[in-house]
Amino acid sequence: MIAKSRTTVAVLRIGFRALVLARGVRGLFARAKPIGGRLSDVNIEPTNLCNADCVFCGYQFQERPHVAMETDLAATIIAAAKRAQVTRLGLTPIVGEPLVHRQLEDFIRLARAAPNPLQVGLTTNGILLTPARYRSLVEAGINDIDISMSYPDEEEYRRIYRSPKLKAVVANIEGILSIYDRTDCAMTLALRTSRIKNWDAHPMIARARAKGWKVT
Repeated sequence: MIAKSRTTVAVLRIGFRALVLARGVRGLFARAKPIGGRLSDVNIEPTNLCNADCVFCGYQFQERPHVAMETDLAATIIAAAKRAQVTRLGLTPIVGEPLVHRQLEDFIRLARAAPNPLQVGLTTNGILLTPARYRSLVEAGINDIDISMSYPDEEEYRRIYRSPKLKAVVANIEGILSIYDRTDCAMTLALRTSRIKNWDAHPMIARARAKGWKVT
């Protein structure tokens, strides 16, 4: 049984590599497409400090000092984005947890203000996304929030997010679901999980879907 499983894995790996190689070869001979239009999105890194240490994130390899972006710099970037007719500001950093930044709502208000208000979204691990902080973000004008988490299982969460904070994340989500209105903002549960079957079979996830949240 184990040998058969290893053979299957080996075949899948070979197939995947062949697919990647084929796409690469096609790309070499593809005609170049002219670049037109204008920049649609600008993403900034409010902070490179995080309260988790996820296995899939570059945070674990970071050597930069931990810093937070000054509001004046954010204002300069946002003003330039508006002049360039950008339509969306992303507050999801390369590394770091955006909600660690205590003035994040100021960034959102600057982006949402006239003229040329921007759509604003972010991805968070949810540890600091209490119902009160959620309401603060909504009142500032946030348009969409993605919550990155594992399947709500303690062992899986500790293995993938390397954090003991799953109970806080679940409590935050349950609290937000109890006050959520579809007109607040768009919500997504983005599950990082190794599960293949029943990866979304959890009562909390069902409640999120019933409230109109997207689950990926």
